[in-house]
Amino acid sequence: MMDERPWYETLAPDGDLADGPRTGLRYDAEELNAENRREAMAKWKRFEDSDLGVWLDRHTRLYEALSDEESVLVKHVGAIALLLAVIATLFSFVMAGGDPLTTVLACLPWWVGCFVTILSLWIFWDSYRDSGERAADWLGSRPGMASWRQIADAYGPRSVMRDVVPAVLPRTLSEFQERRPGAVMPKPWHAAMLVGWSHHMEVWLGCERHLYVLGPTRSGKTVCVVIPAVVEAPGFVLATSTRGDIIKATRLLRELGVTDRATGAVYGARGEGTTHIFDPEGVAENDPLTRHNMFWTPLQGCDDPSVAMRRAQTLVGIGGMGSGSNNQEWGVSAAMYVQAMLYAAAISDRTIGDCYQWSLSPEAAQEAADLIRRNTPQREMNQWATTLNALPHVDPRQKGSEWFGVRNAFAILADPRVRERMDFSPSDPRLMDPKRMVMRGDTVFVLSKPKREGGSSGNAGVFVSLLLDTFQEACQDLAFDPTSGSRGKIEPPARFVLDELSNIEKWGGLRNAITQGGGNGYQVIIVEQSRQQMADEKDGYGRETERTVWENCHRIMLKGVSDDDTLDWWISQIGRHGRIREERNWNPGQGPIGGFSSRHEREDSVTRRELSMLPRGYAMVEPLGQQPALVETIQFMRRNWWRPGLERIQPRARSWQGHGTGRDGGVRVDGRR
Repeated sequence: MMDERPWYETLAPDGDLADGPRTGLRYDAEELNAENRREAMAKWKRFEDSDLGVWLDRHTRLYEALSDEESVLVKHVGAIALLLAVIATLFSFVMAGGDPLTTVLACLPWWVGCFVTILSLWIFWDSYRDSGERAADWLGSRPGMASWRQIADAYGPRSVMRDVVPAVLPRTLSEFQERRPGAVMPKPWHAAMLVGWSHHMEVWLGCERHLYVLGPTRSGKTVCVVIPAVVEAPGFVLATSTRGDIIKATRLLRELGVTDRATGAVYGARGEGTTHIFDPEGVAENDPLTRHNMFWTPLQGCDDPSVAMRRAQTLVGIGGMGSGSNNQEWGVSAAMYVQAMLYAAAISDRTIGDCYQWSLSPEAAQEAADLIRRNTPQREMNQWATTLNALPHVDPRQKGSEWFGVRNAFAILADPRVRERMDFSPSDPRLMDPKRMVMRGDTVFVLSKPKREGGSSGNAGVFVSLLLDTFQEACQDLAFDPTSGSRGKIEPPARFVLDELSNIEKWGGLRNAITQGGGNGYQVIIVEQSRQQMADEKDGYGRETERTVWENCHRIMLKGVSDDDTLDWWISQIGRHGRIREERNWNPGQGPIGGFSSRHEREDSVTRRELSMLPRGYAMVEPLGQQPALVETIQFMRRNWWRPGLERIQPRARSWQGHGTGRDGGVRVDGRR
């Protein structure tokens, strides 16, 4: 008969082989007991989620008293059970007239009940005292944490409909109220994101504010925040990553769509060909489902001098000559050369590969100057050509310093694979249309290798930054385009899920996106391992920018954050509370029971350790302007739109080849079409 135990339990508890010596693979008995404790806590969790458990949570302080580190509630209940059994015995003895047999028979049920009660209490307390459930009950009931009344008033779906929908979806709401043909009633998921549960009520964060997520490796960022944020995005979504796992988990769900069984909400369903992957370095090229398929060139829009200037500043700045670097003075000149080269390539219908060839030497760049003079009717643009023409006559030492920034800006294009994936002319009909993609609600995945520490051209992150600029500008233009009827906002809102962007490259447009994006209809979700990762002055954004981002976002902190500054910030937000401490002392002059004294103290409601050691599956959440709340997060596999079998959805092989966009695709589950 096949052993149905989990594979890791077949190691036995004793580690003995039937016909040989000990293997050394053995479990301690307490390790096996830990499994029983988990089962007991699962039953306790089901009780907490029951109607009675919810009532006790909202209207009594039972969970707070039970989870207190000095709690004696269980001992008192056991003592009461024992006392009742003793009283019942005495009463039975009196009623039986002192007959021992009658007394025993009458008291037996009481003592059985007492034994069962004490045994149950012992099993419960043995499982509960060191569990995550106790930590969650304790943190959730601390003074300064959001109460169930505050959750009901400001965090739930009704508050989203009341406060968020009018701000995020003004046109949609107006059309519905005016009963226009085809109007759709706005729902909470059109304007907010469900992040979890607190006090058995849903916690939603509106899309009018950005979101800053902190969580170290293996804290659940991807399954609890990133994947749900992509799948449940109400409109266009762009997600960055250094791996292809997010694409595997979400691509087909975005194309085919999923339906929430509880609310009827439909997520995705944008159709085949509406997901685009930008992976210039081939990070995930081994899987056809995650292979690069985007037609885009950094030259798009560079026939506009202002766009060419912005692109050049990004290329040179990320190349190590931006603001704050030791070579900033040379970076100004390098940016002038790069913007001229980008502009020349765009107006003459060349490719980014030509820009790379021009960057190899000042002499090669003279071709760009000739193209500007030949293809630009505006005489004022000749100044850009003149700047390039003057290069051969510059002092060799100065020329070398200035040209270093130009070479470094295009250095990653020395890799022919990277160059090939963006080597399109601006007039190529296959090129993507960013505005159309945003309006249609497409999905864009952006992959790049992590940048090298101390390196300025170790990955293709510079083009990730340029692509983000492209879509941010598209969102800005759409928000203020009177022909779109958007009333200054994109509807439904767009979403940028920037998963560990600091590990890829610095995005110069982040601060502007944070300060303006929410008002224009696009939300930025920043996912980092720590605030220091973003605040680093050399490889990050600096403390001032990071502080601006932090102060303008909803905040989520997952288990494992250990930075003292971050933990102290949360402690200050939760606040302090008063506590009365009683002390007992004795001396011969105070009588047989001694003396008592009490003092009133104010102390922090939580400690650094309690915040750093959050229970698994929980997060600290603070919407802007609201009380912090302990929230039970919802992994994407536990959401109502998930069903068994979705993880096995596969595309038809011929739909995902090369640069194709999958327009001929289909899906199969378990090998069936």
